[in-house]
Amino acid sequence: MARFGLDDSSSEDEGASVDLDRTLSDHGDESGGSGDSDAQTEGDDGIPRASYNDQDESGSEMDDDNSEAGQAQQRREPSMSQSARSHSQSVHSRARSSSSGSDSDEDLPRRRLPAQRSLSVASSRAPTEREKSVGPAAAAWAPQPLKLEPKRIAVMQASFFQQPIKEVEHEKEPPKKVKENPWLPPSASLGRPEQSTAARPNFATPVLDPNPFRSFRKYSRVELPKSITAGKEGSFVDSGLMLGRSFRVGWGPSGQIVHFGSLYGSAKLPASSDLAVSTFRCLAQSDDLERTKSESTLQQQLLSTPIYLHDDIPEAVPHPDLNFGSFASIDHFRTSKSSEANLWRLGAALFDEIEDLNAPEDATAELVARLVEIRRRDRLESWLEDVVRDAVEEDLKDIESRPSGTAAGAKRIFALLSGHEVERACTTAGENGDLRLATLLAQAGGDDEFREDVYLQLAKWREYRVDSHIDAAYRRVYEVLCGNVGISEGLVPRGDRVDAAAEILIADGLDWKRAFGLHLWYGTFQASLPTVVQRYETAARDSSTHTAPPLPLYIESPTFTTPTSPTLAWNPNTTDPPPTDPLFSLIKIFTDPTYSLEDALLPRNFGSSPLDYRLPWHLYILFSRVLRRRDFEDREMVFRDDASDDDDMSEIQIEGYSVRADVVTEAYASQLELGGNWTWAIFVLLHLQVPELRAKAIKDVLGRNANDVLEELDDEDERNPEDAAKVERFTFLTVTLKIPSTWIFSAQAIAAKYARDPYREYQLHVKAEQWNEAHTIAVNELAPEAIMHNSPNLLRAVFAPFDARQVADWESGGKIFLDYALCVEELKAHLQGQRVASLLLDLIRAVPTLADGSPTLKLQAAVSQMQSQLTVLSSMFNLHANAIRPSTLREADRLVWLDGANASFLQKSMDAACAA
Repeated sequence: MARFGLDDSSSEDEGASVDLDRTLSDHGDESGGSGDSDAQTEGDDGIPRASYNDQDESGSEMDDDNSEAGQAQQRREPSMSQSARSHSQSVHSRARSSSSGSDSDEDLPRRRLPAQRSLSVASSRAPTEREKSVGPAAAAWAPQPLKLEPKRIAVMQASFFQQPIKEVEHEKEPPKKVKENPWLPPSASLGRPEQSTAARPNFATPVLDPNPFRSFRKYSRVELPKSITAGKEGSFVDSGLMLGRSFRVGWGPSGQIVHFGSLYGSAKLPASSDLAVSTFRCLAQSDDLERTKSESTLQQQLLSTPIYLHDDIPEAVPHPDLNFGSFASIDHFRTSKSSEANLWRLGAALFDEIEDLNAPEDATAELVARLVEIRRRDRLESWLEDVVRDAVEEDLKDIESRPSGTAAGAKRIFALLSGHEVERACTTAGENGDLRLATLLAQAGGDDEFREDVYLQLAKWREYRVDSHIDAAYRRVYEVLCGNVGISEGLVPRGDRVDAAAEILIADGLDWKRAFGLHLWYGTFQASLPTVVQRYETAARDSSTHTAPPLPLYIESPTFTTPTSPTLAWNPNTTDPPPTDPLFSLIKIFTDPTYSLEDALLPRNFGSSPLDYRLPWHLYILFSRVLRRRDFEDREMVFRDDASDDDDMSEIQIEGYSVRADVVTEAYASQLELGGNWTWAIFVLLHLQVPELRAKAIKDVLGRNANDVLEELDDEDERNPEDAAKVERFTFLTVTLKIPSTWIFSAQAIAAKYARDPYREYQLHVKAEQWNEAHTIAVNELAPEAIMHNSPNLLRAVFAPFDARQVADWESGGKIFLDYALCVEELKAHLQGQRVASLLLDLIRAVPTLADGSPTLKLQAAVSQMQSQLTVLSSMFNLHANAIRPSTLREADRLVWLDGANASFLQKSMDAACAA
């Protein structure tokens, strides 16, 4: 093993030195050396140097041994300073890496990364004068001088600072072919990455790698001159060639998608010029069926979900009365045997409150907990018996239809035991003449003593090799009675094959519910549910037992059929790992407190579509918001700022925010909106946690569906059923869901703007109490029309709903129009007082400001007409309208303006002459 050492014959003030010359120039010859590890070499200056051997007996470098030797030397030699040791180690590391290029081809396959070597100082060295003066302990940590030759300094500079070596000239050797590591990709480096050869002034300037790792891009954009689409922008025959560089898949409302060719792909590709608009279906079943199921569960949840208003933002808070039994009581779930109906009934058995516990009044907490555990297990067993009953009947029919000889009775007994129908199994055994077996079946699932007796009987049969004379169906039944629900070992024949017995897989051919039932009913005696679940999972993971894993019904059942819709049919077998049946997920949540809610609520657990969040959302509300049994892992608990040490933990803890919870909520709301149930989507969005996000999400949905709601019916629309449905939606939103009507009117105002209906937009903004938006429309669109129609009454009606304190630019907008209407009406009434004259002068100065900025053409025309009218009115008071622009007046009004201007000029001249 290689080791460094210093000769104790060195002088007292020399300190530790390193043979860098050998390290840099002779490292490639180490593999061929065979000298002693403690041997020394003499440098050019005559000073003994430490020599080393990099090879062990096998000729390869031992990194771990070097590290251990270096640590041992550091513990034994305190006289060497830590800084000198680390410095020398880094020098050796760089020297070895820089010299690795000179290694031979034969050395590369067995080389590893260079290990850090330690320097050892001989303990027999006489103490120096410095050690005598400061003491051995202090001298051990004092820096030791390193006497290096100028040639070695140049080598160190080249290694540390990457400067060229001017003093030493090396012959350039031709590059050698390096063997590539077969376990690395071709682009991988054998050593550390190459570094730039550019010099750096000091350690403060980092060395930048000229070839840093860059992630590979799958696609790169081709320049237009090199693209095949260059000059083909006008090729209307081929849309793909014409729009290939700019077209993207475009999404529209209600799941509409604009695309080329076929959306889901087909064996025969259509022409690329076919531009199609399709509707993307995110669900596996028909829209009508999904809409019916969604509405039924949402209506049931709405009955137990009060809605509150906080700062005019509604919020849905599920009531504690909401439970699994609420959904199980829905009419079409009461008698249904569907997977969803079984899900609600299982949840009610495991998580709903037990009302008829009948515990004594003085019962302890431990007794009550034990009673609850027994009742929960009894409910689970009853539910499981009901769920597997149809499968048991199918097996019995299949056995009757196939001739099975004497084993038919035993097969029927096992089928009945798999459904925990022990009484029917005893009756079947009695009818077959198996009276002794019937007495054993009556004790199926009994205590450990009974199981032990049956097990010993089976062991005796196996010992005497009687198994070969017992039918496999009967052996399977006896194995279940003894508690073995895994594998029944067979017998290897001796000589002839008469005494051979085949291995029996007890749970082979059973679905996961009946396989789990074997562990629950017969596997152990009165074991806890967590133990039963753990034993079943272990058996399901062991492929040798052929125990069915808990797959969802749409994968497990052979009768599952995909939708016959011409659109997307989701492939049920595309996930790894496979999905888990939500029924088993509920059992896991009940028995395992560490089971993740994220894993339990994956959409593929409930159906073939990965976008169906209906049941995951309802279960999230129950587990997280109502029962408080499980929550998403990203939700953090925070504490109130005003909390003190004396406060109770439950009082100072505040529930944090969960991104995952809002993602599930928004996904289900989007699913409902795509299916046409956008009003129920708003109900789902009421469960978002942050008020601002909740308000924005609801307003977005209202904006996309603003035309599907109506406040009230007109007389001519009373017989229109579509408008009646719109009114019902408005009532549902504003009364049931407590959505502010201003949100609806605001969304409808945006729709009216896109429909270019300014008057309706103005009315809806007024109803939405958006005064600034309504004032802008009145100034730019409605008031100019009233001016051009010369209707002061209409002008006053337009600005009547406004309050000057609610509008930002009232003084420069609506006030001018109202003053103009007042001035015109009073002059028509022959009122020519000082008040009217002052108002007229103010209008002459203010009206031109209406055209400032970027006015519409309609507003410009109205301003011109107002100025003309003011010019005519000003002549009645001999007023000169200096603020009026003559270029904006009509020809007749311009003459009146000139006449007034001349009269004003003459009057001012006479006044000036008289004053002089």
